[in-house]
Amino acid sequence: MTNRRIVALVLALQLLSLLLLTQTWFSISMVVNGNKTVLGDYDGSQSYAISMPTSLLLLAITLVTFLVSTVAIRVLLAISAVIGTALSVWLVALQVSQKNVRELDGQLDRLTGLAKTHGVSGLKIDISAYPWLWLVVMVLTAGISVYLSLRTTGWQKSTSAQPAKDRAKTPVSAIDLWDAQRD
Repeated sequence: MTNRRIVALVLALQLLSLLLLTQTWFSISMVVNGNKTVLGDYDGSQSYAISMPTSLLLLAITLVTFLVSTVAIRVLLAISAVIGTALSVWLVALQVSQKNVRELDGQLDRLTGLAKTHGVSGLKIDISAYPWLWLVVMVLTAGISVYLSLRTTGWQKSTSAQPAKDRAKTPVSAIDLWDAQRD
């Protein structure tokens, strides 16, 4: 598989991570007068405001790799791997695993404030499988990006990177090609 196709795979994985960010990560419920009441379902981008802009940045970095030279591709993919790894470790390993939903406090205060007058007995936070799937996709994306940034073969040089004297030797027309083959 060529490097460009592998980068296209990274792009597809990043689009999948964006899709997973918009799925329900948390379902928050409480018991009111003995009955379970769901206060709301929240996705990853609502629960953690930094997740969506960072994921869009990673997507933009990957798109830029289709437009730049070999050295820049390696640097961009390395940066993408570092940012993706840092985001996944911080977000899933530290925040989701501890059920930290501080960014939802304003919405929850409004919802539980209404319910407090009716006998609140507990607040329960359920985590769906989407954060863990998102983590797998992000780790896979970071791993492939590291592989591509360290890979030494398979990156094609652009024609503008060739010296002018080599470009002059490159056959342009069918007659030039025929002449070049005769020499």
